[in-house]
Amino acid sequence: MKALALVLATFAGIAAAQSPIPLPNGKAVTLHGTIEFVPQGRVQFATVRTKEAYVPILGSAGKTRRGTVLHQVALNGYHRYDLLAAHRGQAVTVTGKMMTNAGSPYYYKNASLTATSIRLQDGTELLGEARSQTVAADVGIVRATVTLPSDLTAPWTYDGPAFSDSQRPAACSSNGGGDVVNCYCPLNFRATEATMTTGNEQAAGKLMGQMAQFTVGDEARTVTLKLSCMR
Repeated sequence: MKALALVLATFAGIAAAQSPIPLPNGKAVTLHGTIEFVPQGRVQFATVRTKEAYVPILGSAGKTRRGTVLHQVALNGYHRYDLLAAHRGQAVTVTGKMMTNAGSPYYYKNASLTATSIRLQDGTELLGEARSQTVAADVGIVRATVTLPSDLTAPWTYDGPAFSDSQRPAACSSNGGGDVVNCYCPLNFRATEATMTTGNEQAAGKLMGQMAQFTVGDEARTVTLKLSCMR
């Protein structure tokens, strides 16, 4: 009987250890794992791959369900995708607050962790600081070139007058479908010209006030976007 009890206790312990850790919306979380990247078209997910299994809890109180079991949890709230990409595959400890959503394409498998710290083993912080989008008062036109590499997980590169790691007058992001990119002019500027070049093909972007929209597709190819903004 003692042997049977020991076996049952062992199996119970193994089952408990293998049960996915629930991730309800709003939960404070600390993750240990490695930095990895998952593209969804041009949507770029920076994730932490973990040994532990997690499961997002979807819905509101009284009516919840479990999502897909995860070993990769996507991050948001960081300011430097390029900084994270430079440490691909390295071990990190991430703290933050969990967000879950049953249907949004901006969530990787229904989960997203708003990071408050992303630290390497040596203590280096990878969260980064928000880039300034201020423009000098005497500047009337801002021009930017944005390159989307053929590697869908690689950082996008920005080039233009006065662009630096701390300042980026224009900013671009993907829609949830991963096939459209929206580029934004600085505050109080409007988009006046927008072109997209892929190989030998060129197309005009759609001007929408402060924003220009480009249908880039979700294929793994290099795309160059050019944006002009005027006060």
